Amino acid sequence: MLLKLPGVIFFFLMVFPAFSQDTTPMFRYDTTNQENAELLHTYLNASGSVDKRIFELIELAKNDYTGKNSLNALHKIQIALILEKQLPYPDSASFYLNVFASDVIRTINMRYALEFVKKATEVIKNVNCLPPTDIFNIYTNRAGIHSQLLENDTAVYYFRKAMDAARQDSRNAFSSSHNNLGVFYQKLEKYDSARVYFEKAKTILGDYNQQINLYCAIMDNLAQLDMVNGEYRNPLKTFIFNDSVYQVKKQSRRYFNNRLRLLDAMQHLGLPGIEHMIDSLLVFSDRNNIEIKPEEEMEFYRFAYQWYFKKGNEVKQDFYYKRMAALTEFREKRNSDELDLLTATLLNVQETSFQNEMNVHLLNAEKSKLKLRNAKLMFLVLVVFTFLAISTLILYIRKRKQDYEIRQMKVASELKRKEMESRLIQQELELKKRDLTNIVLHNTQVYDSNQKMIDRLQVIAQQKKDIEQQVRSLLIDLQGQNQISERSIGIQANIETVNAEFYEKLNQRFPDLTKAETELCGYIRINLSSKDISILKNVEAASVKMGKNRLRKKLGLEQEANLYDFIRMI
Repeated sequence: MLLKLPGVIFFFLMVFPAFSQDTTPMFRYDTTNQENAELLHTYLNASGSVDKRIFELIELAKNDYTGKNSLNALHKIQIALILEKQLPYPDSASFYLNVFASDVIRTINMRYALEFVKKATEVIKNVNCLPPTDIFNIYTNRAGIHSQLLENDTAVYYFRKAMDAARQDSRNAFSSSHNNLGVFYQKLEKYDSARVYFEKAKTILGDYNQQINLYCAIMDNLAQLDMVNGEYRNPLKTFIFNDSVYQVKKQSRRYFNNRLRLLDAMQHLGLPGIEHMIDSLLVFSDRNNIEIKPEEEMEFYRFAYQWYFKKGNEVKQDFYYKRMAALTEFREKRNSDELDLLTATLLNVQETSFQNEMNVHLLNAEKSKLKLRNAKLMFLVLVVFTFLAISTLILYIRKRKQDYEIRQMKVASELKRKEMESRLIQQELELKKRDLTNIVLHNTQVYDSNQKMIDRLQVIAQQKKDIEQQVRSLLIDLQGQNQISERSIGIQANIETVNAEFYEKLNQRFPDLTKAETELCGYIRINLSSKDISILKNVEAASVKMGKNRLRKKLGLEQEANLYDFIRMI
């Protein structure tokens, strides 16, 4: 549910306006504020052309919207939409009004914004004086809305309409239209088609100094396609170039997102300086948190967390984990606050609905008694609608609360399950270590027993008497030794069974490991020393150390990294 603007806008929508039987989208005008009521009265009864009054209201609404006063902007749009009904025929005023209305409503309700865009595109058929730039922009906006609504065929149609309009506008617009279509195909993961349009956009643009921002955007899109194909060196050059441009132009958000992609490329290429860049980007993020979107900031925290997790830096890792948690909590609280604002606004609409409706009816009372009766009927519909809406909202809030409690229970249950799994794994490791210790002891016993047998056979060979009795005794010892060996083999098989899941994960991450190296990882995982491993495998301790060094290189570990800790984290 989108709550970026006050939710009261949904109750301003007039589906069946009392003063018109037209089915085109219309706001229900809010007269709870005396100033807004007076403004409505002034513009409805002012002299002068209707289109001039509409343009004045558009400018006033733009000033409010730029000043982050979205609700006042909406009120002025409502008045302009009422005046639009008085236009004898669609003209440029109607076009620009619907374009601006769609821009404001787009963040609230995409479907409803599309209705305003449709009205604007219909005006194009009847008005010949509109600049190609404005036609290009409205077709591009409509294509973008259809794309977000997953209406892909319609989106392609309007992207191509925008391309035709851009051809008559300028080279920059024509290049931008190709770039937009490439972005559309890129989102659909049709990378070959996307690359074709990006390359066309680059060719059409020509000298990038004419439009450096568009050039950077095109090159950034091409770089992202290269990264999808596993190529990072050319994208690295692109991101470095874009970084310098965005720094000079002080474009904070583009600079921030470009730096994230630059970090990703540097990480894949194994280049130094990543930690320094993470620290500098953190400072930049804190200074420009108003311009950077929360989801972009979350992506940065996630990258830093994963980087320091790989490096084993628990302090930095914990710092960025707390940042992610705090940002998540902030976003949830903001949504909760906006929901509270919506609830309070709806209650206020219920209390003042009678006066609101009466004020609107009084402005139109002189038109006819019939319209007054229709307005009274509309009032009753509004009361019922308001009651149903509030009831629905209460049920929705309860459902959200229940869903939240269920999610909390699931999270708690999942934490308990993971804790139990961790304990079981620890117990299994202890048992495996104990079993391997028994194997080491057994191997030592076998070695001692074999030595004794060798000594006895030498004695038998020298004495050459009572050979039968001594051989029979030797056979009994050998049978006992075989029983001990069978138990050792069973213990080793049990260890291999318990370690199966670990070996599977290890082979997925590092498929190039040999069987001996995989077995060495299993011994390291249960914390066996080099001496224990050498006894267990019947090799020299120096050979085990050399095997560990080869294993460290294959795993890509730095010299100072702890091999035991890394393997236990797999």
